[in-house]
Amino acid sequence: MMKKKSYVIIYTLLILLIMSFFSYAEDNNIPDYILIGLKSGSSAVAMASLSSESGLVFGYRSDGGFVDLYDFGNVKKIYVRKDSYYNNFNDYFYEYNFDINTDSSNSNIIGPIHIQFNGSFSSKTEALAFINQISVFGVEPFLVLEDKWKVWVGTYTTYDAAEKSFNELRSLLPDVEMTVISKNTSRIQVTDEKGKIMLIYNPAYGKYYFESGDGNIPLALDNKYFRGSILFINAPNGNLTVINRLKMDEYLYGVLPKEMSYTAPAEALKAQAVAARNFAVVNKDKHEHEGFNLCATSNCQTYGGYSSEKPSTNKAVDDTSGMILTYNGDPISAYYHNHSGGHTEDCENVWGGSEGYLIGVEDNFGENYYWEVSLTKDNISKSLLTAGYAPIGSITNIYEGSYSRTGSVLELVVEGTEGSVILEKDNIRKVLGYNTIKSLKFNVGKENSVKVIGSNQNAMQDPKSLYIIDGEGNISRLENVKGHMYNGSTYVQMKENSTSEEYFFSGRGYGHGIGMSQEGAVALANLGYTFEEILYHYYTDVLLTKN
Repeated sequence: MMKKKSYVIIYTLLILLIMSFFSYAEDNNIPDYILIGLKSGSSAVAMASLSSESGLVFGYRSDGGFVDLYDFGNVKKIYVRKDSYYNNFNDYFYEYNFDINTDSSNSNIIGPIHIQFNGSFSSKTEALAFINQISVFGVEPFLVLEDKWKVWVGTYTTYDAAEKSFNELRSLLPDVEMTVISKNTSRIQVTDEKGKIMLIYNPAYGKYYFESGDGNIPLALDNKYFRGSILFINAPNGNLTVINRLKMDEYLYGVLPKEMSYTAPAEALKAQAVAARNFAVVNKDKHEHEGFNLCATSNCQTYGGYSSEKPSTNKAVDDTSGMILTYNGDPISAYYHNHSGGHTEDCENVWGGSEGYLIGVEDNFGENYYWEVSLTKDNISKSLLTAGYAPIGSITNIYEGSYSRTGSVLELVVEGTEGSVILEKDNIRKVLGYNTIKSLKFNVGKENSVKVIGSNQNAMQDPKSLYIIDGEGNISRLENVKGHMYNGSTYVQMKENSTSEEYFFSGRGYGHGIGMSQEGAVALANLGYTFEEILYHYYTDVLLTKN
């Protein structure tokens, strides 16, 4: 009987231990919705298309949800564009620089100057009734939403052209009040596929969204599908910033297959889902100054929208819904990268600063990733100048100044005839190129040089002279010997000694090396580890919490 009681006590203690290990907080600061910048900055656009088989609606959001202001009816595809100058070429419109290429006599050029009828209307219904009233006179007016509903007509390129039309309309509609509306770069036109204006609105008066007629059906932006709503705002460069508003997990549906292969093991995908959710939560204000939370590129997390979704990655998001990692009660910056090169890195050895949960750990669970690249002295000099460093003359030597405990280069010394430069930590990759120097775990030397590598994979010395022994016992100086050497993954041709103008970088790993290695997570999942175990391996002293 005592034995059975002891089992019950042990079982209870195990349950309590597991419950404390997987802590589930009541609130872990995960926003319900997120705004993703699809086209922003230099990629902001003058025009974009929207389409949906269920139709399209336009409106705003309140605490009660979406408020429909305009239904585009049977029109399945619309174009949203700046209220600007356009050239109509067989019903294809492209923005036209009228200030430089002034051509007021070209009937294919339309402009942002309009004529307004009767001031403002108290409702859309009243404005539409007025449109029906004057349309019988052959006028083609359209709705406008600014501070109130209005009715305008025309797309004139010059004020004189608008004045001429104004006088013609005055004789046709003598009792209607009319005003010429000048160009305003903040206004946005909505047209059908033929270029007919259906609506003009001004985002300076509020945030207005486009949704599919059935809000549960994705809509297409330039033929690429997205869940949720699409928002257009004015970009600093005069174009339009395009933003996708959607639920957090719906956003992650579009992130996961872009950041990890959908064929990866389920537990690895779940670990990636949690890490990606953490990134979104911690960095949700990264682009606040641009009107959205995160961008859709690798500068944040690559996001492909509904078009990129896969069942396996969606399931991983659903299975971990509401889960994030915390450290001392706060969400962590769950950084991740492609391949660690055998050992992840301490945060301070890459970006500086120290985070208790971003400590380098062993990561020898799968095949290593090796890379090689040659850079000429001229390439390196140009990179230094572009980064703002003073000229150092002709480069005479490049070598690793120091390494971290895990094998990352902490200092890269570049010596020249007129000075020297020391690149430190992540700045090495930033200056020479992140896609060129794929990780900080590398060795560098002249194309013809041979280095002795220590057990920690770091270069121990660069010998002036080495000897080899052939199969018959003959000893020869390595200099001028033609042959091959094994670098750990492939055989590399040994070149004759020369005054090479190139420096050879050979390394392992891909990415910054901080936090979770995606290839390592896949390897661990294949070994039978759960996503919780994977996360606890790569992030130190953290807790998995759930809304």
